[in-house]
Amino acid sequence: MDANLELLIRLQEADDEINRIESLVHSIPEELSQHGAALAAAKDKLAQFHKSVEDAKKERLMKEKDVETKNAGIAKAKLKLNEVKTNQEYNAALAEIDNMKKSVSDLETDQLEIMERLDSAKSEEGKLKELIQKEEAEFAKLKAEKDAYMEKIRAEAGVFRAKRDEITQKLDPVMLGYYDRIMKARDNKAVTGLKNGFCLACFQSVLPQLALEVRLGSAVHNCPHCQRFLYHVHDDAESASHKKAG
Repeated sequence: MDANLELLIRLQEADDEINRIESLVHSIPEELSQHGAALAAAKDKLAQFHKSVEDAKKERLMKEKDVETKNAGIAKAKLKLNEVKTNQEYNAALAEIDNMKKSVSDLETDQLEIMERLDSAKSEEGKLKELIQKEEAEFAKLKAEKDAYMEKIRAEAGVFRAKRDEITQKLDPVMLGYYDRIMKARDNKAVTGLKNGFCLACFQSVLPQLALEVRLGSAVHNCPHCQRFLYHVHDDAESASHKKAG
């Protein structure tokens, strides 16, 4: 095989690994963000819960003040009973007192319901706090795992970058420049196989003469359609022949 073609194949393999690792590195923050969303949702739920508890406490205080106001009104209305002069006025005062007593009773019932809600809220708050602790522990564990994994794959990327540097120093500069231009234009794929007369990147067929020359591997050739560098991949007939020979 042509020396430059062999270097190009090795360079593409190194770049494939570097791109794979960079893709993994970029995906990790998104992965952590997805898991962090569950923790944020749990904290938000607890914050909303605390607000609802505070609202309930304010509502209870307002009802307590209303009860005080109603009781003061009842006491005042009872004093007026001694001042009324007709039965009609007396009955009207009694009706007013009864209405205020009913309002007080309703308010006290509301207060009891609020108290019951606040009592049950204590256990709900405990459950929410447990959920947050669980989510925090899981997130911390996941982050530690991802940090260690990221350190590992970055070290691997360093190895492949060193290999890439070694290869590029040996490769013809003009060919390297062409390789880099194809990489940018063709989704980081500058070298691909040719099998059964078809480019394995753009899936277009090439002329038989070019397919033969690629198969011989004595020179560097490019796909006439996508301009990628081509190397020979055993076609179906060759694969069958190798299997029989084996």
